[in-house]
Amino acid sequence: MPGRVRRVFDRYAARHLALSQPGPEILDGQGRKIGRVESITLHNDRLVVRGQCRADHMALELGGRRRLGGARSLAGGQGFHMELPQEPGPAVLWFSLDGQSQSLTLPDGTLTEQGRAVIASIRDGELSPTQGATLLTALGALAKLTEADDLERRIAALEAKP
Repeated sequence: MPGRVRRVFDRYAARHLALSQPGPEILDGQGRKIGRVESITLHNDRLVVRGQCRADHMALELGGRRRLGGARSLAGGQGFHMELPQEPGPAVLWFSLDGQSQSLTLPDGTLTEQGRAVIASIRDGELSPTQGATLLTALGALAKLTEADDLERRIAALEAKP
């Protein structure tokens, strides 16, 4: 029964839950700001990265897959929106400026770090307190599921020992 409940919750969460956090600034080789990752969102088993940058070319890489950025002109830079199926491993944003290719590893974050990002978003007015509370509740539920998975794995390992 717990497995069935977990699968139902996983399907519900994959469809309706969205975790989002602001991203870092994008700096060129000399440390000058050339853009910003406005949001990193995990929704419907997809990683979505949005922002703007004055780079010539942009790409998002995750789990060996690479997606070229669909840039459109914005005042002061190029807007980008890239998404890939969620996979384990770091997400890397590649960009080239004046012929020089550079990369930026996007923050992954533990559940605690993601919770802090939600609280910071509430503080900065990017999320309403109600939206923040919903996300924090979802993170708490995810933490419990992660704990249950860990306990299940440990019990199976103990039962497998002769």
